[in-house]
Amino acid sequence: NCYDFKNYKIIKKILLEEKKIIYFFTSSIITYLNFEKIRNEKHFLKTQKLKINKYIPKNLAIAKRKIEIDLLRGRGIKFCILRMHNIIGANDHSEKTSFVKYVNQAYLDKKNISPKSLIQFAYVKDVAKIVKKLIMNIKSGKKIHSVYNVANEPLSFDELISIKKKINKKNNKKFDREIVENLIVDNKKIKANLNYTFSSSRNTVKELFKDIW
Repeated sequence: NCYDFKNYKIIKKILLEEKKIIYFFTSSIITYLNFEKIRNEKHFLKTQKLKINKYIPKNLAIAKRKIEIDLLRGRGIKFCILRMHNIIGANDHSEKTSFVKYVNQAYLDKKNISPKSLIQFAYVKDVAKIVKKLIMNIKSGKKIHSVYNVANEPLSFDELISIKKKINKKNNKKFDREIVENLIVDNKKIKANLNYTFSSSRNTVKELFKDIW
């Protein structure tokens, strides 16, 4: 992982010397900056001015984007960029998992968010399986692509709240857009290239209540 370009340059120097190393850069979907449409891997290097979504962490997004561009335009380094979406699951160091578990209609009303709005995440168990698959493919000589979006299928707030009503779990925890709505990316490339099927988003939400914290 890397957030600072100066630190990345140190890593880059090592990678240029050690030709056998393949660099997995754990980036983020926020490097797309703008989400007026569903983003796929081809959209990234198009030269255009983008209106940055006001809810994403701008400095982090630009820092990671700068590293991605250097990798994609450079030569001599074997790499794979994994654009992770909101990672949720056990041992989450953020509030994203709690947000999925306990967000409610009151939150939507307070933030003036439509129940039809979509959220998207990457379940940590899927992330682990994908990384393992990539490593196995590399070992067996199979081709992997330079960039992948890593995300489960989108889920509307309506669907999310409906699932939790059936589980009947309540919590009065307050959130501040731990997961931003309508930041949607296309995951077709990774599913096709790795022959991978993501966990059902609905089942993932149910699994969160079974995980041990």
